[in-house]
Amino acid sequence: MLAVNFALTFLLVAFTLMPLLRREEWWVRAFDFPRPQILTCGLLTAASHGVRISGSSSVHDWVALGAVVLTIMLQTQPLLPFTPLVRMQVRCRLVAYDPPVPEDQRLLDPRIGRGIISTFHARVPFLRFRLDHLFHTPDFAIVDIRRRADFGSDHFPLLVRLSLEPPRGPVREAPQSDAEDWDEARSKLEQARRRVSEAG
Repeated sequence: MLAVNFALTFLLVAFTLMPLLRREEWWVRAFDFPRPQILTCGLLTAASHGVRISGSSSVHDWVALGAVVLTIMLQTQPLLPFTPLVRMQVRCRLVAYDPPVPEDQRLLDPRIGRGIISTFHARVPFLRFRLDHLFHTPDFAIVDIRRRADFGSDHFPLLVRLSLEPPRGPVREAPQSDAEDWDEARSKLEQARRRVSEAG
């Protein structure tokens, strides 16, 4: 049992530190996603180390337990925003309307504060994690967000209904055209007609 505990501790530390590498290879980035699974293994391994330490405590046991607790903390930190413990990033609304969309705004993740919505792997329950994303501007509010039933893919569909609700503020008026604008438009249309007739 001792060898299994230390092997699990080594794997947990390796799987936790792997995403911290500044590498883009798939075998490194793959450890960004199964955080709930790694966290669960960490909690079970910590419990196992705790039981072992209560019987006899050696320095190796305490170091291993400390390493597992560190992996638990590092795995919890990226998951925390997706739990109900964190304030929702996007407000909820039940009524939608359709005003114009403003430009150049930062993107929000509607899942933050609503729980871990796993979208992959649909066929293997213990390998599920949040792989698929949807981001939107602050002009939208959440009407509904949910994972739909398996439809034959290895990904679950993610249904997100948004309501466009830009902040209230000064409304920009549509530009007004004058006679000069109309003359320019007519001139460009006439030039285009000539080019078409010359080409055809």
